[in-house]
Order: sequence, then structure tokens, then C-alpha cells
Amino acid sequence: SGDGMSASHDSPSSSPAASPAPNAGSRGDVSLNAGALVPGGRLTITGKGFKPGTKASFTLHSTPVLLGTAVADANGVVTLLVSLPVDVAPGKHRIVIDGVGVDGKALQVSAALTVTGAATSATTTPAAEDDLANTGANATVLGGLAVLLLMAGAAVFVMNRRKAGNH
Repeated sequence: SGDGMSASHDSPSSSPAASPAPNAGSRGDVSLNAGALVPGGRLTITGKGFKPGTKASFTLHSTPVLLGTAVADANGVVTLLVSLPVDVAPGKHRIVIDGVGVDGKALQVSAALTVTGAATSATTTPAAEDDLANTGANATVLGGLAVLLLMAGAAVFVMNRRKAGNH
């Protein structure tokens, strides 16, 4: 009788454990290999809970930008390796995956992504180049000075020749 009790006790405990699993699968899930990236950075996006063999689309949101599509594998997992667009604005964004869930209904999952201000590093590079160019002598001024010296030398030479010719 103790064996029968333990069997009936195991049965209800495994039943609730089995129930949440399909619900979790139909809700889906998404993960990113990085929470923050610079524009142009590489990102791996993985979504779970999709119907095997169906196509899912990956979109970057604030302003929607389609990043690509992938087909769910036998386990219902979609994966996309992508480079963020180089013109994406710094700030908070969302990666959204749209597809078909294991239950055959539309499934949308998303994850937060922060795009860091790489624009500042891009603007410091030209400024650094300008600073380096300005630390030395200005080539235009040196070139102009060289021309003036050549002209002055030529004028002195011509005047000396004329003096020598008059004597």
C-alpha cells in the first residue's frame, strides 16, 4: 500500500512539472551573446520555442530594420549571426523575432540591446588627425615661403647680372 501511495504521489508531481514545459515552449525565449554593442558589431541572436522547419524574422527596433531570417531547427531553435547596421543610433533598442510557435500560433519574442556611442570614437579620429597635422609647420605656408625666397634670389641674381653687364 506504501508503494501505491508513492506511485500516486509521483504521478501528480510529474504532471505539473510537464505542464509548464509546453507553456514555456509556446511563450518562446530569445538570448543575445552581448547586451551592448557598437554599430557594425557582430551579434548572435538565438530564439527558442518555434515550430521546427518554420521561418522566423529578426528585426532591430526602435526604427524597424530587418536583420535577417532563419529556419527553426528540429528543436525549435532559430539562430542568426549578424552585424549591426553601422548607422544605427546609440541608445536602447530591442531585437524582435517573429515566427510560428510550437503550437502553430504566431510567436514574437524580444530582448533588450544597448547600442553604445561609437560615433564619438569615429569623430575623435579625424580630430586627432587634424591635431597631428597642426602640430608641425603648415605645408602651404612653407611652400609659399620657399617660392618667395626663390623669387627674391632670382631677382638678386638678375640685378647682379645687370650691374656686372653695365660695368
